Amino acid sequence: MENINFYYTNDNTTICVLTHPDSGQKFVGIAKCNPGDSYNQRIGEQIAEMRAETEIYRYLRESYREEENRLKILITDMEQSKKYNPKSYEAKSIKRQYWNAKSSRIDFDIMIKHMKDTINSYIAVRCK
Repeated sequence: MENINFYYTNDNTTICVLTHPDSGQKFVGIAKCNPGDSYNQRIGEQIAEMRAETEIYRYLRESYREEENRLKILITDMEQSKKYNPKSYEAKSIKRQYWNAKSSRIDFDIMIKHMKDTINSYIAVRCK
């Protein structure tokens, strides 16, 4: 996924704006230097960019969560129908879409946790 990066710096704060290539939506990451640390623009840009990427992952996770919920409602409605056939192509296809959406949402949960851990370890190593 390619993003367009814009960095803004002000005193000890760096802001990164990433634009999602498909939706055009903008995501913001902010890095602030602690008063006791010396400001480094490159490190601030990297931290802000990682935080903006985390926001993209949250956005995508929510998209998959909405799709998962929509499909779950559809499956529930289908199962209540008298003409429901669990072996039909349509029923199997919708259930497959549901499990794919659920799996993708879980993957983004893991990616968000990994990004948080990466940011924390990056700060611990570089911002002493």
